[in-house]
Amino acid sequence: TNTTAIAVNDDAVEPDSGFARIRFINLMPNAGAVDFYKGNTILKNNIGYKEFTEFFDVPFGSDSFSIRPT
Repeated sequence: TNTTAIAVNDDAVEPDSGFARIRFINLMPNAGAVDFYKGNTILKNNIGYKEFTEFFDVPFGSDSFSIRPT
């Protein structure tokens, strides 16, 4: 009864070599707005529930991603 669907358009553009093209979608209903980090660098901020970022390129590497409350 609590299931919802979200439709977002895809982006068929290939990034330059050495990069990945990603998009972040906040599907955590009890988290409020969140910030998306790569390592200690903020990539996108203040992403509300059911909101999504535009596509963006990130370089390949060993950094980790994290999500923190805004």
